[in-house]
Amino acid sequence: MPRFQKGETVKIKKDQPMADYLGIIINYNKETHTYLVSFNHEQQLFFSETALDRKQA
Repeated sequence: MPRFQKGETVKIKKDQPMADYLGIIINYNKETHTYLVSFNHEQQLFFSETALDRKQA
């Protein structure tokens, strides 16, 4: 079961490329266990669960 839900805001962890960027979960790939994260209307990248943190308000 995915840890993050569609529409949830996440932050890229500091040890990753694009550290501290904020994005929104768009989709979860069950085969590769990765999340598609959107940063803006043009940029979307896949990340593993371990690369992401929930955005704290």
